[in-house]
Amino acid sequence: MVNRPDDVAQRVLKRAVVGVGGTPFVESFPRIRKPDLPSGAALARLVALRVAEGGELLPPLPIYLRQPDVGPSARPKSVLT
Repeated sequence: MVNRPDDVAQRVLKRAVVGVGGTPFVESFPRIRKPDLPSGAALARLVALRVAEGGELLPPLPIYLRQPDVGPSARPKSVLT
């Protein structure tokens, strides 16, 4: 899913954003936390802790912030030319 920062912010309302991804959009994500670049190991520990505490894992749903100048292509390009 690719959306504008304000659209993503509505989905993650009241949650902190971790990492540099939200920094350019501080007005949409006022709760940005460190580390700037969380490691895969740190994320795995966070998931393991959540499961150990009886928390439920949500299905994966990648949410990407759309750059202001990026837009959908008008039509697919032919690979035969």
